[in-house]
Amino acid sequence: MTVTDPRPETATPPAAATPAQELQHRPGRWIDNWNPENAAQWAAEGKAIAARNLRWSIFAEFLGFVVRQLWSVVVVSLPAAGFQLSTGKIFWLISMPSLVGGDPAYPLHVHGSALRRP
Repeated sequence: MTVTDPRPETATPPAAATPAQELQHRPGRWIDNWNPENAAQWAAEGKAIAARNLRWSIFAEFLGFVVRQLWSVVVVSLPAAGFQLSTGKIFWLISMPSLVGGDPAYPLHVHGSALRRP
């Protein structure tokens, strides 16, 4: 539900009346004025940037899951290689990378925009 302020002096102009701003690339990987809802910006270069970011994101996720799965397979095979591990120790060896990787990521998911401001 959208709440609007009835006072005309506080009203914001509609999105169509707002002038479109061009993308500005800063040093590093920062882009200012990113607005995927702007059709002109999206057609000019936004779609290509979003597609590139999506490809890298999919690759990074895939790589993370592969490493995690490979670690699980290796840990289960350790007793066959001569390591004396109980079931509990195997469980902890498999679960620790997920816990260590997931715990620091939680604040970024919850407060990400505040933590990533330049």
